[in-house]
Amino acid sequence: MKIAELRKLSDQDLRQKIADDKKELFNLRFRRVTDVIENPCLLREIRKDISRMETLLKERARAATAKPAATS
Repeated sequence: MKIAELRKLSDQDLRQKIADDKKELFNLRFRRVTDVIENPCLLREIRKDISRMETLLKERARAATAKPAATS
């Protein structure tokens, strides 16, 4: 997924998507061990998507707790 698409999602939607992607990643890893998967590049793509979403959540959390700069 593109970062622009992810930025449109709410925090709750991002958390749900992370959980879904982690389940899918687990299933793909399991299938890779027991069987041949059609698209092995999908493992890497899902890992990167999870990282993007977690980074976006961290950015939002930092922005919410950041102190506004003092203006003089």
